[in-house]
This record gives sequence, structure tokens and C-alpha cells, in this order.
Amino acid sequence: MGCCEIIPNQSVHWAVTHEDPKNGKEIARFRTFDPIPPGEIGKGKGHDNRFRVTLRFAAGQKDNAVQQLRNAATQLENATQPDLKTGLYSVSVDVTARETTEENTKPNPGNLYAQICVVW
Repeated sequence: MGCCEIIPNQSVHWAVTHEDPKNGKEIARFRTFDPIPPGEIGKGKGHDNRFRVTLRFAAGQKDNAVQQLRNAATQLENATQPDLKTGLYSVSVDVTARETTEENTKPNPGNLYAQICVVW
């Protein structure tokens, strides 16, 4: 269990946290940053000043992917105000965890695509 946070704060900070699956308490955390200014995020990559989040769904999961994205759009459409704590609107999308094997990465064996990828 764990999480990854990406925060633009005069640069891009990120933290990956590993949690104990039994009690959810933090076991380890890795933090670092990229000194890129937020205005430079995505420049030259087709998403200027924005993070690009790619979600990859397993073959045969297209209907699930469509439903997850519809659910996210509905969450946003139904939001009456931003989160009181953060002041931001947010949505959640569930991507089924897929074990990557040489067999299910054909025709590119060993090409272990991340199921969730954030580019800045």
C-alpha cells in the first residue's frame, strides 16, 4: 500500500509513501523535487503549464475505463463547491491494478508500462 503526491510549489515536489498493509501507517517515504518553475511544466510536450496524467487500462477493460471516466466527470459536474480544506475541485478514477508479465506485454515483452504516469 502507499501513495504518490506531486505538488507544484515554485518547483515540482513529489513524495512516494509506502504504508503497512496491516495498519496503514507510513513505513517509508521518498521525497525529492525538480526545480522546474510551474510555468515551465509541460512546455514543449503539448500540455503547457499542466501536468499530463495518463491512465492505462488492461485489454478487455475498455468498458470499465469509460465508466470510470464518466464517474469522474459526474463527480466534477455534481460538485457544488471546492473542497473546504484544499480549495480545489478533485475527482478520483480507479484503475484496476494489473500484474505485468512478459506474456501480457506482448508484442513488446519486457516493456513494463506504468499504469499511471504523470508527466511535467
